[in-house]
Amino acid sequence: VSGTGDGTLTYGEQTTITADTHPDPNYSFDAWTGDTSGCANVNASPTTYTMPASNAAVTATYTTGGSTYTLTVASGTGDGSYSEGEKVSISADAAPTGQIFDEWTGDVNKVLNPYMPNTVYTMPAAAATVTATYSTYTAVTASGTISSSGYYRVTQDISAAGSCITIDANDVVLDLGGYRLTYDTTTQGSYVNGGMVTAGKQGVTIRNGEIVEGAGATALSHAVRPRTTDTSNPLEICYLAIYVQAEDAAGVRVNEFSNSSAHHIYVHSDADIDTLFSEHLAGLEIHATYGGCSIYDNIIVGSHAGIVCGSIGYTQENPNTTYIYNTLIQHER
Repeated sequence: VSGTGDGTLTYGEQTTITADTHPDPNYSFDAWTGDTSGCANVNASPTTYTMPASNAAVTATYTTGGSTYTLTVASGTGDGSYSEGEKVSISADAAPTGQIFDEWTGDVNKVLNPYMPNTVYTMPAAAATVTATYSTYTAVTASGTISSSGYYRVTQDISAAGSCITIDANDVVLDLGGYRLTYDTTTQGSYVNGGMVTAGKQGVTIRNGEIVEGAGATALSHAVRPRTTDTSNPLEICYLAIYVQAEDAAGVRVNEFSNSSAHHIYVHSDADIDTLFSEHLAGLEIHATYGGCSIYDNIIVGSHAGIVCGSIGYTQENPNTTYIYNTLIQHER
């Protein structure tokens, strides 16, 4: 070892190896080379080395390619020293018995998707720490209604003739787990609820998956349709890929959206915008009450309007501020 960690070890025994500091301060540790099959992380110093069934040697290499910064991944893998802008694969450890991966916490503004156990971290110009967290959960394996508060995780693709999931409880986190919900697989007639509905409830989060309008595409059948009656609790709708095709079917349509957010959503509409209904078609249709809302980091493709944002309940005390930023919109016309 060009550093510390030399010694006589038995097969399978582990030791910590640490690279020497380069005598030239313009150089920093880059990677281990040589018999690196035993290295837990070839890009990290220190790291753990597991002895193979033969003699082994590893060498620390150095770079002048600029400053590197330390990424610490707690309860997961991906630790190391990385340059600013470098893409790092991070993975959560297996969840404890009875739990499931929930989200990454810590310096997560550079995490591609904080709700996926295997994702990518873009290194900032500073040391950073992310931690994998876990939660008890209720598995969702079929269409139906959620009627109690709690954390719910979809564990397989789900299809339904009409609406897929209705949330009829406050304080619900519904994580799609990267799976697909397909609604309207058969024609339902006009004005059905849509793929995902919150029936006048608050404190709801819907995240992390794909929602698709099926072959029975129905006018005004929005993919996500929260309807609330209380402005005291927030809604969060995020990290979704949504595909709609019916007349005037929005990706997300929300009434009384207050102190809430819609972000990291991709909406693609294949609707014929020359039909009567779809001349009003929006990717996101938000009716914000009392403000405090943020709509950001979204991509909207194919709709007649990208975002329709209405305002109701305005008073001088509640100026109804809604922030919209970092959203890419490609209009159909």
